[in-house]
Amino acid sequence: MFADSDVILCKDWFKKAEKYIDRDVGAVWGLNVDVIPNVKNKLFLKSLALVARECFNLRGGMHNTLIQHELVKDIKIPEQLHAYEDAYIVNWTRKKGYKPIVGDDVYCLHFRPSEDSN
Repeated sequence: MFADSDVILCKDWFKKAEKYIDRDVGAVWGLNVDVIPNVKNKLFLKSLALVARECFNLRGGMHNTLIQHELVKDIKIPEQLHAYEDAYIVNWTRKKGYKPIVGDDVYCLHFRPSEDSN
């Protein structure tokens, strides 16, 4: 499992994520819900969640991800890769024939500094 240090996982996160693991599913990503101080607009925050889902579908993410150990036990992330290692991991699982999915009821609260919203 991968979890960022600045997230809070939803209640029963592991139990919820685990139910999505199947023969063809190698990784379950929990939706990344941004929490930005002083931002109260729910439509804006919901839009951020939709963008996060699409970003995951395009390049992956590891904010809060359950991944089958067998798929990554032999992974070697290139030393020169200092960003997008999450994309590398997700693409690695795809190359092994498994799909990464977004769990509908799995999420984390991701705390962002208020200056990120300016």
